Amino acid sequence: CPEGQYLSEGKCYTDCPVKTRKQGSICIPCSINCAECNQSSCTKCLTNQILYYGNCFDTCPRGTYTDGTNCKECKLNCAICTSSSDCQQCFPPTLIYQ
Repeated sequence: CPEGQYLSEGKCYTDCPVKTRKQGSICIPCSINCAECNQSSCTKCLTNQILYYGNCFDTCPRGTYTDGTNCKECKLNCAICTSSSDCQQCFPPTLIYQ
């Protein structure tokens, strides 16, 4: 490809197509379940996937909760929560104060 263009599937582009990212002078695929990505991580997941620290998941990991299409951190020492202010279960040995 001419300078300033990127090779993807045998064609030259001025910018990489959707679901790909730049690596040198070529476009490489984003990670699995990723709809859009930048140079280092996923920025948007496919439908029914949740974005957390640049990766796509079916459900949010422990210590986080679902907020739209993203996972957000629970409060400190909270293992399971439904929002930033509602802790359902703590990481041991911490207990919930009622």
